[in-house]
Amino acid sequence: MLDFFNFSTFTFSELVNNKQKIIKDKIEKNIDYDLIFDIIKFNNISDEDLNTNELNSIINKCAYKIPTTDGVRAISSKEVSNKNYLNTFIVDKKITPSFVKNYINSFVKLLNENIEEIAIAEDGRELLQNNNIKKAVIEALSESTIKIKDLQIVPTPLLVAYSLEKSIPAIMVTASHNPPQYNGIKLFINGKKLYPTSKKGEYQLTYNFLKTLDTKFNNLPNSINKTFYPMNTFEKVFYQVNWQNIKKTLNGTPLYLDFSNGAFSKIGQNYLHKQGIKTVNLACFLGEKNINEDCGVALLEGLPFSIKESKLNSINRLLKDGRIYQKDLFAIVLDGDGDRAFILKYCAKTKKVFVYNGDILGYIIAKGFSKTNKQGRFCLTIESDIALIPIIKDELDWKCNTVGVGDRWLIESIDEDIMFVGCERSGHVIIKNELFTPPLLSGNGLLTALLALGFGLSTYNFGFNRKITSYKYPLDKFYRGSLEWNKLENKIINFKKFQFKPFSIKYEYDVLLLKIFNKNNEEIGLIYVRKSGTEPKISISISTIKEYVEIAKDLIELLEKEIN
Repeated sequence: MLDFFNFSTFTFSELVNNKQKIIKDKIEKNIDYDLIFDIIKFNNISDEDLNTNELNSIINKCAYKIPTTDGVRAISSKEVSNKNYLNTFIVDKKITPSFVKNYINSFVKLLNENIEEIAIAEDGRELLQNNNIKKAVIEALSESTIKIKDLQIVPTPLLVAYSLEKSIPAIMVTASHNPPQYNGIKLFINGKKLYPTSKKGEYQLTYNFLKTLDTKFNNLPNSINKTFYPMNTFEKVFYQVNWQNIKKTLNGTPLYLDFSNGAFSKIGQNYLHKQGIKTVNLACFLGEKNINEDCGVALLEGLPFSIKESKLNSINRLLKDGRIYQKDLFAIVLDGDGDRAFILKYCAKTKKVFVYNGDILGYIIAKGFSKTNKQGRFCLTIESDIALIPIIKDELDWKCNTVGVGDRWLIESIDEDIMFVGCERSGHVIIKNELFTPPLLSGNGLLTALLALGFGLSTYNFGFNRKITSYKYPLDKFYRGSLEWNKLENKIINFKKFQFKPFSIKYEYDVLLLKIFNKNNEEIGLIYVRKSGTEPKISISISTIKEYVEIAKDLIELLEKEIN
């Protein structure tokens, strides 16, 4: 089924011309899921596009899915009485209980009729927000015949592991690394987030959602049984960690923990204590302090590798304690739902703190596993350091490839019979855990950090990486083929110190991507322009090999003026 929706009026549009009828017929004959087309985008595409046999091209340009990176996230709010909740989500960037209830109902419709249970969990935001987001999830599920396994406050990767072991879907109430006023939902089927296409994808979920906009949250009282997380599943998740090496690395010092006051705060600390690891609590105040407020990985993104002074709490504390005790010190920094990690190391010799981001941790872990896995695949996203690819190929002789932004794309290129490590500079690292069937492929920040500490921290010859962001840019005017898109693309291409070649990546249709070449036509970098899926901002990121740092700085400064 293909329907047309007008997002200026939030109403469905009738078929009004022959073009719409032709495309509707073509789409319905060739795909097995239902679609909503944005009627405004459809009316703006050319006759040439409409007449093409490339269905994917038409779908990419016109198909609508609820806008976010994965799942849904926005500022958490109770009901807004005078607006519909879809308008509130899209225009006001707020998520309400009625929106969540419809979203969960739409998810349930994707599932097989024989699904009897769903596992749910939260990152702890609701303890302080109390905006009924989790309650809306429970109300939606309670109106179905599906039983609820409420794991309470558990990190996303542990929820996914549990759902894989029980062969049931999972729903996580979280806004991940986003600020404390945000909340949202992540959905999992067979241990994976939803992808756009297929009968169990985001397009189908969006279709279900838009067809039931009359759904409302009733705030009915409900009572469900709580489920405690099984320790045997926990042990399976962390079985590859070398605790003996970690203790040697720590050398009697405590491990500093900034868990963003989020989901790993209690369960993670308790597990480390069980393994004999002493800890210092920097930000593990679950239910006492806001998630991601003055803490967590988001504050560390974009920082230089070496830092001598800082006002950030985690770094400042390591600098202070390290200079007092004159010892190397280590900190693990996670995000709210525990799927991302950085490591901080205070070096007593240099009296500096070193910042190990997701790319560096991915490199360390791949190098560690390569000692027992001669064959492997290393996958990065377009956000990662491009200098890593030749290094991994040269040092490890592993296959390498690049995918779109976000951890769910990292696992698309996995090979069944060889080792897999995927990473993103922002702190996502994914490895294959074959103790689960199918293999567990969920990013786990605590596991990432512990594996890296167990293998021993090291670095590689970094490239140049810089990311700039604007909250002022007119986001609604930036899409493929728009005036703003063409303006930015031309600004980049007209920078004569480099040569550029536009390209695209699956599912990242509205991301402006260009490969960078030197005057000898050698590929030396990548640049992208991308709207955030979770916050009202646009980012430009550039990555080049080290020899071109100064030229790359000139380009990014030029573009920073353009978007601000």
